[in-house]
Amino acid sequence: LDVDDAEGFPLDNLIVASITPEVLNSTGNDFTDEKKRTIVGQVLEDEDNDDDGDSPIENVLVSLVFPTNGSVVATTLTDPMGNFTFMVPPGIYTLVEDTPSGFTDVSDSDGGNPNVIETVDVTTGDDVDNVFIE
Repeated sequence: LDVDDAEGFPLDNLIVASITPEVLNSTGNDFTDEKKRTIVGQVLEDEDNDDDGDSPIENVLVSLVFPTNGSVVATTLTDPMGNFTFMVPPGIYTLVEDTPSGFTDVSDSDGGNPNVIETVDVTTGDDVDNVFIE
């Protein structure tokens, strides 16, 4: 993930260097790259009404949102094991799950609104324990 280069914007992994017979070296052509972060989670069904997830739910829409302005960064559907994954630049995000038809929200990892995990912080590392229970 290109986050800085010597020429400024656009962050395109390109720096123009002019080499002439008089000037054979070009210095100060530095790039700063950061590893993308991983946000992982799962949507599970509470089959026995004990408020714990028992089995995965496939094809549930999960959105990744910027908490500051509510804009959607990305969306994905859960896989057959109820898993979802986002690869994103470092930052703080919010996860929003659309309740699947025929299900009722039970809880989620942060204990608040069962459809929203408010603070998914991947500024310094991955966040891999986000769970929605229906």
